[in-house]
Amino acid sequence: MRLLHTSDWHLGKKFEDIDLLPQQEAFADQLINIVRDQKVDAVLVAGDIYDRSTPNAEAVSLADDIFARLIREGVQVIAISGNHDSAERLRFGSAAMAEAGLHIRAEHRLVSAMGMPITVTSRDGRETVQVVPVPYIDPYRVEIVEGVERLHHTMIAEVLKRNINAVGNPAHAIAMAHAFVAGGNSTESEKQLTVGGTDRVPLSVFDGFGYVALGHLHKPQEFAD
Repeated sequence: MRLLHTSDWHLGKKFEDIDLLPQQEAFADQLINIVRDQKVDAVLVAGDIYDRSTPNAEAVSLADDIFARLIREGVQVIAISGNHDSAERLRFGSAAMAEAGLHIRAEHRLVSAMGMPITVTSRDGRETVQVVPVPYIDPYRVEIVEGVERLHHTMIAEVLKRNINAVGNPAHAIAMAHAFVAGGNSTESEKQLTVGGTDRVPLSVFDGFGYVALGHLHKPQEFAD
């Protein structure tokens, strides 16, 4: 099975008065070509689909076009909301879209409503893998959980803890998250994630998973074991 891990599309982004839409349209073509040439089974989008919580019409249209083209290629898509996205806007229609193979998971007021595993099946139907999608979580927008501090990393850990047993063997499963994981190196292009008194998520939060598909940091990262 082949999965393509992407993140931080930031559709609709502008540098001052420079509209990046033409470059993002070129990215869409490149993405489709990679999916087709490499026979990708599923595409993961680890947050920040849009650059703003209220994206313009052109950005929304481009996202719709990319997702539609991916589905036509026969791949499944799993996307989570990032700190730049509006969870409410992304969540609209997600149940209906899932039937077509587009699985969008966004922050929810109820911690129990986040992170339910999604099973991805290969094109030939012979292989499956489960993905635990954890969107960006603002600890002050979700319910109080008894015994859990209102911190960014504790909420992520709680969602993972509630769902890890549902995947059978976590070592053969994937965790997705949009977060600043401790040990990563930031750039000037990321928006700060100082929420609930901290912006860093310990790498140990993801212990047990075979692969972790992260978003937020805008360059390749290396983490210590």
